[in-house]
Amino acid sequence: MESARETGDDFGDELATLGAAFETDNHDFFFLHYKPADSAGEDGDFEGKVEALEELNSRVPEILRLEPDVLVVAGDHSTPAVLRGIAGIPCRSP
Repeated sequence: MESARETGDDFGDELATLGAAFETDNHDFFFLHYKPADSAGEDGDFEGKVEALEELNSRVPEILRLEPDVLVVAGDHSTPAVLRGIAGIPCRSP
């Protein structure tokens, strides 16, 4: 499986790379890892985590404009700011 090219320094750069690859490459899927919310939780920064998730929410329309056949949003683990780390609780969708 071919993967990985430099995606940039922030989520905006990653989305720009995604957009360019989506338009020009012939791939079956793209995987985008959003780290800021996870990092804020590990740092115990509740407000930072909220801001990171709000940024992600605000960027979803950019991804949808690419007209993917499927968009999956998933969490691999919970990182509550109050615990300052990974929690052994399931990730749930609303």
